[in-house]
Amino acid sequence: MNKHLFILTLLAIGLTFNACNDTSKQESKKTDKASVQQKKKESIGKYYSSVVDITTYDKNRKLEKGIGFMISPNTIVSTYRLFPHSTKAYIRPWGTNKKIEVTQYLAVDRIRNIILLKVDTLSSPPFVLRKTAPRKNIVTRFMTKKRGKLLVIKKGKYYQVDTVRGNPYYHISNQVHKFQQGVPVLDSNHKVIGIGVQYIVDYQTTYYANPSTFINNLLEQDLTPKDITELNNTPTAEQKRNAKIKKIIISTKMGDIHIRLFNNMPQYRDNFVKLIKEGFYDKLLFHRVIEDFVIQSGAADSRDAAWDDIVGWKGPGYTLPAHINPKYYHKRGMIGSPRMPNDVNTDKRSDGGQFYIVQGRRYADYELDDIQKENNIKFTSSQRRTYKTIGGAPTLDGEYTIFGQVVAGMGIVDKIAKQEVNNEWRPVKNIRIKKISIMY
Repeated sequence: MNKHLFILTLLAIGLTFNACNDTSKQESKKTDKASVQQKKKESIGKYYSSVVDITTYDKNRKLEKGIGFMISPNTIVSTYRLFPHSTKAYIRPWGTNKKIEVTQYLAVDRIRNIILLKVDTLSSPPFVLRKTAPRKNIVTRFMTKKRGKLLVIKKGKYYQVDTVRGNPYYHISNQVHKFQQGVPVLDSNHKVIGIGVQYIVDYQTTYYANPSTFINNLLEQDLTPKDITELNNTPTAEQKRNAKIKKIIISTKMGDIHIRLFNNMPQYRDNFVKLIKEGFYDKLLFHRVIEDFVIQSGAADSRDAAWDDIVGWKGPGYTLPAHINPKYYHKRGMIGSPRMPNDVNTDKRSDGGQFYIVQGRRYADYELDDIQKENNIKFTSSQRRTYKTIGGAPTLDGEYTIFGQVVAGMGIVDKIAKQEVNNEWRPVKNIRIKKISIMY
């Protein structure tokens, strides 16, 4: 063989060998990567039946559908929004035909939109909750329902913490569709960073994980099982106890405001007491302050609101039917329930959690005459005398439900009403409710 031809042949064989070797290595890497991904999928797949579909009912009337997931053998976490009007629920673990009735809950956080449900012991492995905030840009994932035998994992990334409606959420790129809200959003170690939700922010659908830290906070509360109906209806024994309340104290940094609730407004009284006991009002702002008119609090989106957030749009997840009692009118010191305007709220239903206290001002006869004509109402001689000497907010009469009255501390109301406010009537310096106490 020609010497040069022999050398070229050897080179060709060497190149072919190296090319084959490189191809083999690349295929091996692909195989290893696929193997790792398959193992991860199998690892996350063991939690598949730990996710449950939830359907809530008012007796036999179907209400809402959503998703929850196991965090212990007898505890399911889900979104509270499914439950305000329910008397029971059924859960169905993914991949099974089991239908399990749920009638009790363990704890609820209306502001954070989280509820813990008590269930019969389930055999699936519970998810592990992450106890600290994740690092930015970590990979996030959640499961969707199987298509045949195919388990689909939705992957994304965690960006940052956003404040939405006054609450902090983990902003993620995973698209959590409406019917997927409530799924566990996981980090790379399959620990839950939060509950998948979506909100419209700046006219765009944005996806979030409701942080697991708030689930952990709920787990530290008293987890005595309670009937789901208690989320809406106070038991008779509790109503009797509420009727014996002597006064309620609203504590602020400016001082205490003492109020009493009217026993002939039992639905509003019991609702207010229930929210107090749940800690709903703790650390909420007086978010709307109009001097010579009212001071207002109870907006769930005000607790963690930034200084430039517009608040006052979020309640506890439900409204109350109007109960406009002609016995009560808006004289100074009265407590009422705000609501959405008539054009979107023809029944005048009240916000489930917000309340206002009338500071008011004195009115002249001609002003009261004008209000009567404009609002098609008639003031009694006693009401006229009160509005002219003590003052109030007569423009609200006949339109809003009154359920209580200040018995001491109107000087504190006056101090709050005099605070500097921005264009949205929110005080420039935050004024918070420290705590509301019940005195029997």
